[in-house]
Amino acid sequence: MRAILWAQGYSTRFNVLLSYEITQRGKSEPINLGLTDLDVLGVRLDPGFRLHLAIADCKTVSGRVPERMFWLAGVAKFFGSDTNYLVRSQPFPEHVPSLARSLDISLVGPKELPILLNTYPQSMPEELYARFHDFSLHEKVTRRLSPLPAELRDVERYRNSQFWMDPSHLALSRVILSLSRLARSGSGIDATIQCFFSDMVWLFTVSLWRACAALVATGLADLEQSLYLYLNGYEAGTTSLERWRRAFEALGKKAGVDTPLPTHPPYFSELLELIVRCIRRPGATAKMARRAEWLLSAQLVGGLGSPPWLNSDDDVLAEKLLDDVARFLVRHGRLSDRYATAYSALVFDQSQVEEVLPVAPAGEAAIPPHASNNQPVDQQELLLGAELDVPGP
Repeated sequence: MRAILWAQGYSTRFNVLLSYEITQRGKSEPINLGLTDLDVLGVRLDPGFRLHLAIADCKTVSGRVPERMFWLAGVAKFFGSDTNYLVRSQPFPEHVPSLARSLDISLVGPKELPILLNTYPQSMPEELYARFHDFSLHEKVTRRLSPLPAELRDVERYRNSQFWMDPSHLALSRVILSLSRLARSGSGIDATIQCFFSDMVWLFTVSLWRACAALVATGLADLEQSLYLYLNGYEAGTTSLERWRRAFEALGKKAGVDTPLPTHPPYFSELLELIVRCIRRPGATAKMARRAEWLLSAQLVGGLGSPPWLNSDDDVLAEKLLDDVARFLVRHGRLSDRYATAYSALVFDQSQVEEVLPVAPAGEAAIPPHASNNQPVDQQELLLGAELDVPGP
C-alpha cells in the first residue's frame, strides 16, 4: 500500500505509534502508554497549501473487519485524514461495502490491489522500485534509528510518537528543542545519530507544511503577526502568554529587577523568512518531504543513490529549501556543523557523504550558540520579488 501512496504523490511513514506519557504516583520516571499504531501514513501538500493525509490499516487476517473499520474511522477523525484505506489479503464479507461507504473508508482487497498498482504506475526503474518499496528497507531504517543513548530516551519517544499527538502549532518549536537536547547530550555523530537528524528534518518539513497551510488560510497580508499567533496557539494562547509576561515583569519590578520576558523565540525572524520562501514556491515546497524521505531511506540507509526522477526547477528548489531547513535546525538546535555538512552532501552530491561522516569525539557535538538573526524580515519583498539562491551544477 505504501507503493500506491508514493505513486499518488504522498510522502510515507510506516508504523506510526500513538501514545501518551503518564506519571504514576510514587514513580519518578514517566511511562509511555501506547494507544495504537498506524500501519501506513501518507502526507502530501497540494499547490494551494492544503495538507492531505492518508492512513491505511493493512492486515493479512480476514476476521474482525467491522471492528477494524470503526477503529479506522476513529483514528481518521483524530488525524483529520481525508483518505482512509482498509487493506486485506482476503476478500471482504458481503456486508462490508455498505458500512465502508457510511464510514468513508476505501476497501482494498486482493483483487483491488493489483488494479491500483497498475492505475498508479511508478516512474522509477523496476529494480530500484522493488528495493525502495521492499519492507526490509523499512526494517533496516528502524534498526538504524535505534536505540539512542539512554539520556536521549525522551527525545526518541518524541520522534516515535509524541510528534503526532501534540497540537500542530507546537511541532516547530519542539523539534528544535529535541535537537538541542541531542546537542547537550554530547553524543558523537555516528550512523544512528545522523539518521535520527535526517528523520527530524522530515518531521520539521511536515511541521512547516502544517504552518504554511494554517498561515495561508488566515491570509498573507501580515505573516509576521499570523506566525506569532500560530506559534502561541492563536488568540487564546497569545492572551495567556501576555498575561504571564505582565505578571512576571511586575514581580521583577517589585524586586527592583528589570526582567523583560521575550514573547518571540530567538529564531522567529529566520523561521518567518523560511516560511515565506516556502510559500513563494508551492511546487517546490510540496516536494520537500518526499526528497527528505528518499534521502533517509534510499540514500543514507539503502545505498540506492540520488533520486531517479528528473530534476525540474521545482526539484532543484526543493533540495535547496531542504538544505535550508537542515542548516536552520543545526543552527538553532546548537548542533555541530557536521550534521549540516553531511546532510548537504546527500542532498546535492551523494558521493561525498563518506568524507563527512566521521565519528566525532563524544564531547564535540555541541557548539557555542550562534547569534540569531533578529533583523526585521521584509516579508512583502520576499513574497513579491526576491528569488531563491539556487546552487549551481
